[in-house]
Amino acid sequence: MTIGGNVYRLDKLGYRRARAVLVRVAKVVAPALGQLEGLSLKSLASADVGKAGAALAAGIEHLTDEDLEFVTQAFGDVSSIRMGDGWASLADEAKRGVYFDRAGLAEYFAWLRHAFEVTYGDFFAELRAAAKSKSGDAAPAR
Repeated sequence: MTIGGNVYRLDKLGYRRARAVLVRVAKVVAPALGQLEGLSLKSLASADVGKAGAALAAGIEHLTDEDLEFVTQAFGDVSSIRMGDGWASLADEAKRGVYFDRAGLAEYFAWLRHAFEVTYGDFFAELRAAAKSKSGDAAPAR
């Protein structure tokens, strides 16, 4: 995966680590989702800006540096970045800091988003499919 001109290699988190990260993130995200009560997935894109802002504030209010470092370390342990002719692990916090100080926060969060997609993409695809079938948005069976 190329982000900002840097090439990253990511593996899925193992079951136990993926579960621990998901639980930790859910505890931060749940209050934000509560702010979006009454909005369907379909209408989320056109959500009231006030509700979306309140949801973001709720999520940030519950996010700690320790939570973010826990998630970053978990994904860093299964990630590496192309450096010259080889690969450098992102498992070491100090080295990771050097890479992302240089690359910037946008690249850091893009890497984090991609790491979530690698580990949880199939899980969230199943949730979306289940939500669509319950809401009647699923494509008709052939």
